[in-house]
Amino acid sequence: MSHSKEPWKLFVEFGLITIRDSNGKEVAFTNIQDSPILENHKRIVACVNACADITSERLEKYGVVLDMSADDLIAEVESEK
Repeated sequence: MSHSKEPWKLFVEFGLITIRDSNGKEVAFTNIQDSPILENHKRIVACVNACADITSERLEKYGVVLDMSADDLIAEVESEK
């Protein structure tokens, strides 16, 4: 199964927070616009776009690495290419 193509974009319009993929298709939305919810949606979009060239399998394998810095994680992923 594939995921929606990047880059994802965040829109705040008509009382909704909407995330859309590169084709403009809705990926997620909510009608709650308080600060933490909006900031969380911004973070989701930033993370998805930052991971655009990393396969889902690699993300699942290395996605939660508590004892590695971001630089170490990137080096590990790059070494497998």
